[in-house]
Amino acid sequence: MRKFYSQSGFTLSEMLVVVAILLILAGALVGFGRHLKQQARANLCGCTISVIIAAIEQYHDWHDAFPAPDFPVDPANDPRRLPIENLYAQLYDQPRSCALCEQIEKSQKGDTDGDRAFEFLDPWGKPLDYRYQLGMTFPVVESGGPDGDLTTSADNISSK
Repeated sequence: MRKFYSQSGFTLSEMLVVVAILLILAGALVGFGRHLKQQARANLCGCTISVIIAAIEQYHDWHDAFPAPDFPVDPANDPRRLPIENLYAQLYDQPRSCALCEQIEKSQKGDTDGDRAFEFLDPWGKPLDYRYQLGMTFPVVESGGPDGDLTTSADNISSK
């Protein structure tokens, strides 16, 4: 007479199928998390640009002119500052604009080129671009987006 033993448990193939399914789900979750992180960075950049635009409007109301990209902060020591560095200095020099700029997150301000002149940064750590020329109706503040390249407009975040 034969005896049959019934053992409860999982076979190796069942365990491999479950592990494979869990790995697929984890991969999809990581990809979705990266997408959400990029989207959050783009939203933060848009909000930072909006605050800068409001500060520029305050500056314009006070001085009846837009901040000059080539403003000579200290031409003897540093004649070649970036336009965004000049914008930063001019906005912080005017009390109402300064109050608005103080609302910008600290990670969105810094000195990326080591010249001791601060600039506004995008969430990817690159300086924002500031453009204004006579004849323009309003200045443009722009980020190159995740790739940091202003020439590829597909992922740029701009005030225009």
